[in-house]
Amino acid sequence: LSSLTIILKTGGCRHNRCRMCSYRHERYTGIPEGSLSTLLKSQLDWVLATHAIQEIRMIKIYTSGSFFDPGEVPPEVMRTAANIFRGKLIIAETRPEFVESAMIEEFIAAIDTGEWKTPLIVAMGLETTSDEIREKCIDKGFTWNDFLKAVGEARKGGAGVKAYLLHKPLFLTEKEAREDMKNSIRITAGIADHVSMNPCTVQRNTELEYYWKKGAYRPPYLWSVLSLL
Repeated sequence: LSSLTIILKTGGCRHNRCRMCSYRHERYTGIPEGSLSTLLKSQLDWVLATHAIQEIRMIKIYTSGSFFDPGEVPPEVMRTAANIFRGKLIIAETRPEFVESAMIEEFIAAIDTGEWKTPLIVAMGLETTSDEIREKCIDKGFTWNDFLKAVGEARKGGAGVKAYLLHKPLFLTEKEAREDMKNSIRITAGIADHVSMNPCTVQRNTELEYYWKKGAYRPPYLWSVLSLL
């Protein structure tokens, strides 16, 4: 399935605290009020100008935080994206608190041509099924119940669900991280349509990088990743 991954530079992630994430720094700052929509639409124009969209069947949309956060991606930009990518299978990443069935339903109505049984997949960075690890090791700012509520909203709106899981965040040993990922995959596989395991990497200007430079963190070993797969 031919696909295109788009990472939009936006007004920035509203949460802005995850210990391992440098993407939250990729944002527009000091821009005139009301200019965010124009800047985002210009990025979409560039995509159209540089890629043969008609030949691509799947579009993956990422931002600094949440595609469905109206403060990060204004509604008129979402509508523009829906019109541009109408007929495609779309995967859009967002935090759980911005998943509302009415918005999802409206977006699907704009992209759906009947080609796909489920034309939209809402992707969320769940990271782990453990609230303690998610809060203390990642500072993600939401709970397992928040994720479940978002899953319900996505399905009510007619979308599928994809969950991203983070292998070996800060403060876990290799064994603890491996056991957490095993448990998280088993639990999440019965709830989400797709599960993506993401081995943690060291990104610049993050709290995780600070610990890595001090020798207090290392990314997961390849054998650990392979054993989970």
